[in-house]
Amino acid sequence: MDIRTLYLTLGITYLVVPLGIYQASHKNRDHQLVLWCGSWVVTGVGAILIGVRGSIPDVLSYALSHALIMAGYVLRINALLLEFETPRPAIMRALKPRIVFATAYLTTFIAAVWVDINEMDRLIFVSVVFMLTFADLIWVGIRIRRQLENNGSLMIIAMGILMTLGFAVRIAGAVTDTGGDGAFGFGLDQVVFLLLLLIGFIIGNLGFLQIRLEKLWLQNKSMLAQLSDADELNRRLQEILQEKNALLKKLAASSNAENAGVMMGAISHELTQPLHALQLNAGYLRKRIETQHHDSPSLDAIRDIVSDAERLTEVITKIRGLFQRGTADFRPIDPGVLLEETLSMMVPQLNKLDITLVKALGTSRMVQGDQTQLQMAFTNIVRNAVEALTETGGQRILDVQSRLNGERIEIDIADNGPGISPSLRDSLFDLYDSTKASGSGIGLWLARVVVQNHHGTLTFQDNVGGGARFNISLPAVSPYQF
Repeated sequence: MDIRTLYLTLGITYLVVPLGIYQASHKNRDHQLVLWCGSWVVTGVGAILIGVRGSIPDVLSYALSHALIMAGYVLRINALLLEFETPRPAIMRALKPRIVFATAYLTTFIAAVWVDINEMDRLIFVSVVFMLTFADLIWVGIRIRRQLENNGSLMIIAMGILMTLGFAVRIAGAVTDTGGDGAFGFGLDQVVFLLLLLIGFIIGNLGFLQIRLEKLWLQNKSMLAQLSDADELNRRLQEILQEKNALLKKLAASSNAENAGVMMGAISHELTQPLHALQLNAGYLRKRIETQHHDSPSLDAIRDIVSDAERLTEVITKIRGLFQRGTADFRPIDPGVLLEETLSMMVPQLNKLDITLVKALGTSRMVQGDQTQLQMAFTNIVRNAVEALTETGGQRILDVQSRLNGERIEIDIADNGPGISPSLRDSLFDLYDSTKASGSGIGLWLARVVVQNHHGTLTFQDNVGGGARFNISLPAVSPYQF
């Protein structure tokens, strides 16, 4: 293989490889990639024009070929300077002396050809200049290595060293007259020179690809970090939104509770007058019947009316007392007796709905409380369980138990109904939040208010075997307190 063929092979390699890199990087092309690949394409065209010297006009193989090679040098340095992310004006300032250098070289070389300076002298001159261009490449590679610690920069430095060494070998061959004669004279120095240029070119392009891969990896790492930060921000935002919604819900519940207190106060006020009138009229009617007809069958009914009216008045007064401090009548109460009374009132409804009542009221300890308020709470929870049982088939069971647990009395009211839907658990005790279409959403909320006013807790859980189990925990009164 002669030297011309080696030049052509080198030029075609310079041309094809960067085009392949450019095509393969279609998803990650940027200005830096275009400059790098373009620098080697124009250098390759220049090398090909040198290789076909004598077959084309001299202006192409001398002036144009060296102009393209110098343009490749400037573009290559520009591509590497972009690695520093330097502002465009600063890059142009850095390129200006290199453009001046390339222009001065091209002018000198054309003038040397024009005045027909000896070819070997021109060869030494060209080799020295090209050594300087690759020494410049080494210096830029060292800067990249120092500032960015990019591993690809080591391969860029190696490319510069190999190509500089190649031109040094060619100069040594020309100076000592031991190498090839002229541009295409065959000699070991020519072969070593072209091989070093080829090897340096391959290593340099691998280095550039390494730089690109590291940059893409760092960009992806940064994007992943940003995505992670965004995920964390989104998670925190969701927490804030949930906290905001919970706060708004509490504020709304507080407002609802205040409105409920006003509403119940107004209702109790309006009902008190007609109830008092009913009591007076029923009492008057009872006295008339007792005076005139001691054994009248109507007398028992009148007495029941008077008793129910008195009880209703007391209930309304106690409901209003929930929202007025100092109006509750707290005294020692046997919760077992109170539960028995509550359940006895529910017996007709339980029989009508075919509900089996299971009870185990196993404590004789007292609690300090308001009898009417506690009975109202028990009634609301039992009624809630009964209404749940109407939605289930098969055997319907209402299970009521009380027991002493340390210094607290635990009361469980359970059913084997459909249970509480998971979507309703968080708002089960909220005011105006009912699981039933005809429900008011007050019963369970009011029951919890009563239990909390008695320093107790009202909770629920899934019942073993299905349904729901409500637990009331109240502090027991010491026997020595009364």
